[in-house]
Amino acid sequence: MNHVIILGGGLTGLSLAHLLREQGIDYMLLEARDRLGGRILTHPGKQTPLEMGATWHWEYHTHVRQWLQRVGLARFPQYQTGLARYEATRHQPTVSFEIPPQDPSYRIVGGTQQLIDRLAAALPKENIVLGAAVTQLTRAEDVWQVATQSGELYTGQQVVSTLPPLLFHQAISVTPELPTSLKEVMATTHTWMGDSIKYVVEYPASFWRELGWAGAGFSQVGPATEVHDHTNAEESGFALKGFLAPGIRALPRSDWEQVLVEQLVHMYGEEARQHGGVRLSDWSKEPFTYQGGPDLMPHHNQGHGVYQQGYVEDSLWIAGTETSPHYGGYLEGALFSAHWISQKLAALRLTASE
Repeated sequence: MNHVIILGGGLTGLSLAHLLREQGIDYMLLEARDRLGGRILTHPGKQTPLEMGATWHWEYHTHVRQWLQRVGLARFPQYQTGLARYEATRHQPTVSFEIPPQDPSYRIVGGTQQLIDRLAAALPKENIVLGAAVTQLTRAEDVWQVATQSGELYTGQQVVSTLPPLLFHQAISVTPELPTSLKEVMATTHTWMGDSIKYVVEYPASFWRELGWAGAGFSQVGPATEVHDHTNAEESGFALKGFLAPGIRALPRSDWEQVLVEQLVHMYGEEARQHGGVRLSDWSKEPFTYQGGPDLMPHHNQGHGVYQQGYVEDSLWIAGTETSPHYGGYLEGALFSAHWISQKLAALRLTASE
């Protein structure tokens, strides 16, 4: 029997596994997908890593900086030199404007997936199970029985879920029943990126930089609502990336690429048509991230007080970036949650040994 069973192999789950291992606490990590990373997903691309999930962090995200140093990864600032583009209507020319002063954001050299890969490589393979979609938690005689969709059964003294709370509420049945106060908050906690659509368009050169543009763009028209320079750290691979408005789902998926490229042409000129490939990622179609739910404002109920305590005699904990009171929804929130949970579990272990 394991001491701790971790649900989810994203950034919170993997960093928590490291922290528990350092404390001598045995664990088993169960991940529903056939890959690790959760909402961190980097495709190799033709010349530059394509970030389809979590991408940026900031200087004040101290846990991110510490973990990057720990695993030997470098970072580089998001390119912001030059003018941004603004599209008010499709019938008027796109205008340029100066980007207001702001704290610089950073990307991880080689892609955010590098952080996941290095964390996973340093953990024993036998402690990680892929393809293990948990459907039921049952506690009897101080032991949790964790059942998966495929019929596997795992046992542990404590369970830590790092899933988005809404997904946990929808997909996993728990016995004994959890408090109504917790279930109501989980059912109305916004899942970061849950309904997002991300895109990356590769180019043979950063033509926008040559025109004096930062690559940043904003639109009131869509389908792209935001555009960002996505050139790699070595400045040898070039791309524009951003988010698509949910309204594009009214169109056939086969039309998305054409509509997006036509918009980029309107915003950045004919050179935007000469792309080297388009990658799209609709996170609402990822059932191990999001299974639908109420229309919620970003950050709604993230870091709520109900997540700052354990349940079922402190044997069940709801963790993950949405539960963090600090930078919930971001990479920093995921890591903060892992550290907080590890401290709680270590304290419980110490109390039990006294």
